[in-house]
Amino acid sequence: AKVREGMERRFKDEAERDLTEALMSQFIDGNPFELPPSLVERQIDARLMQTLGRIPPEQARRMGLNRERLREDAREGSIRQVRGALLLDALAAQEKIEVADADVEKEIERLAEINHMPVDRVRAQFTGDRREDLRSRVRSEKALNWLKAHASLTEKSA
Repeated sequence: AKVREGMERRFKDEAERDLTEALMSQFIDGNPFELPPSLVERQIDARLMQTLGRIPPEQARRMGLNRERLREDAREGSIRQVRGALLLDALAAQEKIEVADADVEKEIERLAEINHMPVDRVRAQFTGDRREDLRSRVRSEKALNWLKAHASLTEKSA
C-alpha cells in the first residue's frame, strides 16, 4: 500500500509539473516582448553561480569548462525564465493577487517541514530582503495557480 501510495504521489507530481511547464510555455510563447538585457544577464549569472558556484576557477579550467559557452547555453532558458517571471508578476498585478503575512508564514512552515527543520530556524533565515523574495515567490505561485484555474485545457492524444 505504501509503495502504491508513493507511486501515485510521484505520478501526480510529475503530471502537475508537466501541466505547469506546458501552461507556462504557452503563456510565454503567447506573450512575446523585449526584455531588458540586464535582467537576462543577471539571470544567466545566477544560473552559472548555481551550476559552478562551488567549483574553483582553476578546477573549471582543468575540466575544460568554457564560461562563455556556458553563458550562451544558459541564455535561452534564462530569457524564458525572466519572461515567465515578469508575465506572472503582471498577471498578479492585473488580477490584484495579494500575499498576506499568513501566506508567507504558511510557506515558511512548508519549507520547514520538507527540510525537516524547526520553523523558528527557517523563519530566522527569511528576514529583510530574503523575506520579500519569499513573498514575491508566493505571489508568483498564486498567480500560476490562478492561471491554472482559468486555463482552457485540452488533452492531446499520444
